[in-house]
Amino acid sequence: MQLQLLHGQFSQHDAINIVSQMVDVKIKYHEGKINNESSEEEIKMRETRIKQLQNDLLEARKNIEAGDQNISIEAQMIIAK
Repeated sequence: MQLQLLHGQFSQHDAINIVSQMVDVKIKYHEGKINNESSEEEIKMRETRIKQLQNDLLEARKNIEAGDQNISIEAQMIIAK
């Protein structure tokens, strides 16, 4: 099953906002999974993933700001069993 999340042209401001919010959801997901019952290995894995997402967001922002005024964004989710 495919779920089309985004498909269109956005201003730089809107593109940064959309991408930031999408990455923020994923970061909050990982933060929410870290709890007192988490193993040290799992915590380190999630912290590493959070840092990678933050770095990816920084690179995406730089890329968007360096581009044209209108930014094309496409995002889809593929759900497989």
